Amino acid sequence: MKKFSRSLLRTSALALLPIVDNFAHPHAAHAVFFENARVWLDATFTATGNAGAALGVDMTINVLRAVLLIWVALGIVRTIQAARNDEDWQTTARVPILATISIVVGDIITGLIIPPPA
Repeated sequence: MKKFSRSLLRTSALALLPIVDNFAHPHAAHAVFFENARVWLDATFTATGNAGAALGVDMTINVLRAVLLIWVALGIVRTIQAARNDEDWQTTARVPILATISIVVGDIITGLIIPPPA
């Protein structure tokens, strides 16, 4: 029984390893939108020897991502509050949904223009 519990402990530790690794080495919030554009701009500025501009691109895109996520989260909270108060929640939800759709379409168009990272 003791051998089985050690084996189970090792197996669960191995199963949790990817989760712990994500917390230990965080990436850019596992970003999805405009990642190809960020990588391409970083490569372009780094190749020309302008690492400061590459850092500026990273900071700008990550700040835009954070602002968008906070704004969408606030829109969701407002929509839920409007639905709970028996108000017109569809009007409240319209702007964040349209912004999210426009970001996704912009990312798709950017993906068509900029080649994917190699």
